[in-house]
Amino acid sequence: AHGGNDYWEAGLVEPHIVLADFIKILHPDHLPEHALKFYKKLD
Repeated sequence: AHGGNDYWEAGLVEPHIVLADFIKILHPDHLPEHALKFYKKLD
């Protein structure tokens, strides 16, 4: 993409991945194998 944001570009066509990211952040025990795509853990 030319300066685009993957969250807004790919997230629109893959809402299940955005939802899985939210579930992983809020309830990590529900999706232990999911690797975050649109977010990352801050230390």
